[in-house]
Amino acid sequence: DEPTAPAWSEVQQWLGKRAGVAVLEPAAGATDPTVVIALQVTDQAKAKASLAKLDGAEGKKAGIAGEGEWVLVTETQAQADAALASAKDSPISDAPVYSADMQALGGEGIANVWVDYAGLATMSDTLNASGDTFSSGAASLAGMPGMKGHGATTLRFDGAALELVGSFHDLNQATMPFAGSSTVEVSAPAEAIGTFSVGGLGEQLAAQWQPILDQLNESG
Repeated sequence: DEPTAPAWSEVQQWLGKRAGVAVLEPAAGATDPTVVIALQVTDQAKAKASLAKLDGAEGKKAGIAGEGEWVLVTETQAQADAALASAKDSPISDAPVYSADMQALGGEGIANVWVDYAGLATMSDTLNASGDTFSSGAASLAGMPGMKGHGATTLRFDGAALELVGSFHDLNQATMPFAGSSTVEVSAPAEAIGTFSVGGLGEQLAAQWQPILDQLNESG
């Protein structure tokens, strides 16, 4: 519904089949994390011409940068240029921890998520100040005392079945009691169409109940 967004008939001329979102630490002198949207494209020139219509921060146009089959979109041009330079000089695919976490999944799927909890924790105050629901939720997670560890999750097909697989490492069991939990068996009627279970939820709520109340009181 963004009035400056290009029409779909225009976008489909260059849009590829993959997309991604990354949250980076605030740039030097900035307070907010940098959010980067990566779009696979089939035509760089057409993609940049279309995306140049998007509004960014402070009344300026969005930042657009890219090479080859990928285009990056951020709030400012400086952020886009910095993200592209960083992706070229030190791509996350070369990071040992990221690579190990993705390999531990046994193969990527149609949607993949990777998170560094320690890095997220450093942005707790900034995320909480943003005020929106997503940022506040991330801030609650990031603000857990002793937050650490890292891991990845993928959604993929196994034959005709769709499965969600996760692999997490070095979690702090004092603040995340479900870490290392064994499989939770669920008793459900035969006609059930789905189930959801969480190990260690009671301990987790008990450990975080007061911080949750404190944050609710602060938000009014």
